Amino acid sequence: MKNSYGCLASVAILALVPLLALWAVQGIWGLVFNMNCAGYLSRAATATSIELAEENLTQAVAYLEASNMTSGHTWVVIPKPTDDVGYWFKNLKEAQRQLKQDTKNMTELERSNVLMKLRETLETRGNNGSTELVMPSMISSHPYVPIFFWLKCVFGVILFLSLAPFMVK
Repeated sequence: MKNSYGCLASVAILALVPLLALWAVQGIWGLVFNMNCAGYLSRAATATSIELAEENLTQAVAYLEASNMTSGHTWVVIPKPTDDVGYWFKNLKEAQRQLKQDTKNMTELERSNVLMKLRETLETRGNNGSTELVMPSMISSHPYVPIFFWLKCVFGVILFLSLAPFMVK
Protein backbone atom coordinates (compact mmCIF):
# COMPACT_ATOMS: atom_id res chain seq x y z
CA MET A 1 0.00 0.00 0.00
CA LYS A 2 2.83 2.35 0.87
CA ASN A 3 4.46 1.67 -2.50
CA SER A 4 1.26 2.59 -4.36
CA TYR A 5 1.25 6.01 -2.65
CA GLY A 6 4.79 6.56 -3.87
CA CYS A 7 3.71 5.65 -7.39
CA LEU A 8 0.72 8.01 -7.18
CA ALA A 9 2.97 10.80 -5.91
CA SER A 10 5.26 10.22 -8.90
CA VAL A 11 2.30 10.41 -11.27
CA ALA A 12 1.16 13.63 -9.57
CA ILE A 13 4.59 15.18 -10.08
CA LEU A 14 4.68 13.99 -13.69
CA ALA A 15 1.30 15.66 -14.27
CA LEU A 16 2.20 18.84 -12.39
CA VAL A 17 5.40 19.52 -14.35
CA PRO A 18 3.67 19.77 -17.77
CA LEU A 19 0.89 21.91 -16.26
CA LEU A 20 3.43 24.34 -14.87
CA ALA A 21 5.31 24.30 -18.19
CA LEU A 22 2.10 25.07 -20.12
CA TRP A 23 1.31 27.99 -17.81
CA ALA A 24 4.88 29.25 -18.10
CA VAL A 25 4.81 29.10 -21.92
CA GLN A 26 1.51 30.97 -22.02
CA GLY A 27 2.88 33.56 -19.61
CA ILE A 28 5.99 34.09 -21.74
CA TRP A 29 3.88 34.32 -24.91
CA GLY A 30 1.72 36.90 -23.11
CA LEU A 31 4.78 39.01 -22.35
CA VAL A 32 6.02 38.74 -25.94
CA PHE A 33 2.58 39.71 -27.25
CA ASN A 34 2.43 42.70 -24.91
CA MET A 35 5.86 43.90 -26.05
CA ASN A 36 5.30 43.35 -29.79
CA CYS A 37 1.61 44.15 -30.25
CA ALA A 38 -0.45 45.31 -27.26
CA GLY A 39 2.06 47.99 -26.35
CA TYR A 40 1.93 49.42 -29.86
CA LEU A 41 -1.87 49.26 -29.93
CA SER A 42 -1.96 51.20 -26.68
CA ARG A 43 0.47 53.78 -28.03
CA ALA A 44 -1.59 54.12 -31.23
CA ALA A 45 -4.74 54.68 -29.16
CA THR A 46 -3.14 57.49 -27.16
CA ALA A 47 -1.17 59.10 -30.00
CA THR A 48 -1.56 62.84 -30.43
CA SER A 49 -0.93 62.82 -34.18
CA ILE A 50 -2.20 60.67 -37.03
CA GLU A 51 1.35 59.96 -38.15
CA LEU A 52 2.36 58.66 -34.73
CA ALA A 53 -0.81 56.59 -34.45
CA GLU A 54 -0.27 55.09 -37.90
CA GLU A 55 3.36 54.23 -37.11
CA ASN A 56 2.40 52.33 -33.94
CA LEU A 57 -0.64 50.63 -35.45
CA THR A 58 1.51 49.48 -38.38
CA GLN A 59 3.99 47.89 -35.94
CA ALA A 60 1.17 45.99 -34.20
CA VAL A 61 -0.43 44.83 -37.45
CA ALA A 62 2.94 43.67 -38.80
CA TYR A 63 3.45 41.54 -35.68
CA LEU A 64 -0.03 40.03 -36.01
CA GLU A 65 0.59 39.17 -39.67
CA ALA A 66 4.02 37.69 -38.95
CA SER A 67 2.54 35.60 -36.10
CA ASN A 68 -0.42 34.39 -38.21
CA MET A 69 -2.94 36.01 -35.87
CA THR A 70 -5.23 37.20 -38.65
CA SER A 71 -8.12 34.72 -38.56
CA GLY A 72 -9.87 32.13 -36.44
CA HIS A 73 -11.22 32.22 -32.90
CA THR A 74 -9.64 32.06 -29.47
CA TRP A 75 -12.52 30.06 -27.99
CA VAL A 76 -12.52 26.36 -27.29
CA VAL A 77 -15.90 25.29 -25.97
CA ILE A 78 -18.39 28.16 -26.31
CA PRO A 79 -17.91 30.53 -29.28
CA LYS A 80 -18.22 34.23 -28.50
CA PRO A 81 -18.19 37.07 -31.03
CA THR A 82 -15.65 38.94 -28.89
CA ASP A 83 -13.11 36.17 -29.52
CA ASP A 84 -13.29 36.35 -33.32
CA VAL A 85 -9.70 37.08 -34.36
CA GLY A 86 -10.62 37.61 -38.02
CA TYR A 87 -13.12 40.36 -37.23
CA TRP A 88 -10.71 42.05 -34.80
CA PHE A 89 -7.86 41.94 -37.33
CA LYS A 90 -10.06 43.34 -40.14
CA ASN A 91 -11.09 46.16 -37.80
CA LEU A 92 -7.42 46.97 -37.14
CA LYS A 93 -6.62 46.90 -40.87
CA GLU A 94 -9.53 49.26 -41.60
CA ALA A 95 -8.33 51.64 -38.89
CA GLN A 96 -4.85 51.47 -40.43
CA ARG A 97 -6.29 52.25 -43.88
CA GLN A 98 -8.11 55.29 -42.51
CA LEU A 99 -4.92 56.57 -40.91
CA LYS A 100 -3.08 56.31 -44.23
CA GLN A 101 -5.50 58.67 -45.96
CA ASP A 102 -4.17 61.99 -47.19
CA THR A 103 -4.27 64.21 -44.11
CA LYS A 104 -2.76 67.33 -45.64
CA ASN A 105 -6.15 68.77 -46.59
CA MET A 106 -7.81 67.85 -43.28
CA THR A 107 -8.77 70.48 -40.76
CA GLU A 108 -7.60 70.12 -37.18
CA LEU A 109 -11.11 69.01 -36.21
CA GLU A 110 -11.12 66.25 -38.86
CA ARG A 111 -7.70 65.07 -37.70
CA SER A 112 -8.93 65.00 -34.12
CA ASN A 113 -12.02 63.01 -35.16
CA VAL A 114 -9.83 60.41 -36.90
CA LEU A 115 -7.79 59.98 -33.70
CA MET A 116 -10.94 59.77 -31.56
CA LYS A 117 -12.38 57.10 -33.84
CA LEU A 118 -9.14 55.14 -33.62
CA ARG A 119 -9.18 55.34 -29.84
CA GLU A 120 -12.77 54.10 -29.76
CA THR A 121 -11.75 51.21 -32.01
CA LEU A 122 -8.76 50.18 -29.90
CA GLU A 123 -9.93 50.84 -26.35
CA THR A 124 -12.97 50.38 -24.16
CA ARG A 125 -13.87 51.27 -20.59
CA GLY A 126 -13.32 48.51 -18.03
CA ASN A 127 -15.54 47.70 -15.08
CA ASN A 128 -13.57 49.96 -12.76
CA GLY A 129 -13.53 52.89 -15.19
CA SER A 130 -10.04 52.29 -16.55
CA THR A 131 -9.37 51.87 -20.25
CA GLU A 132 -8.63 48.43 -21.68
CA LEU A 133 -7.52 47.37 -25.12
CA VAL A 134 -10.17 45.70 -27.24
CA MET A 135 -8.82 42.29 -28.25
CA PRO A 136 -9.90 38.66 -28.15
CA SER A 137 -9.20 36.85 -24.89
CA MET A 138 -6.14 34.59 -24.91
CA ILE A 139 -4.97 36.16 -28.18
CA SER A 140 -1.32 35.75 -27.18
CA SER A 141 -1.72 31.95 -27.41
CA HIS A 142 -3.56 32.00 -30.74
CA PRO A 143 -3.76 29.68 -32.75
CA TYR A 144 -2.72 27.15 -30.07
CA VAL A 145 -5.49 27.89 -27.56
CA PRO A 146 -7.37 24.57 -28.11
CA ILE A 147 -4.16 22.56 -27.70
CA PHE A 148 -3.32 24.34 -24.45
CA PHE A 149 -6.89 23.93 -23.19
CA TRP A 150 -7.08 20.19 -23.80
CA LEU A 151 -3.56 19.50 -22.51
CA LYS A 152 -4.38 21.38 -19.30
CA CYS A 153 -7.60 19.38 -18.97
CA VAL A 154 -5.82 16.04 -19.42
CA PHE A 155 -2.94 16.81 -17.07
CA GLY A 156 -5.32 18.42 -14.57
CA VAL A 157 -7.48 15.29 -14.44
CA ILE A 158 -4.40 13.09 -14.08
CA LEU A 159 -3.14 15.31 -11.27
CA PHE A 160 -6.50 15.27 -9.51
CA LEU A 161 -6.88 11.49 -9.78
CA SER A 162 -3.36 10.88 -8.54
CA LEU A 163 -3.90 13.16 -5.53
CA ALA A 164 -7.43 11.92 -4.70
CA PRO A 165 -6.24 9.00 -2.53
CA PHE A 166 -4.16 11.40 -0.43
CA MET A 167 -7.21 13.63 0.11
CA VAL A 168 -9.38 10.77 1.39
CA LYS A 169 -7.22 10.06 4.40
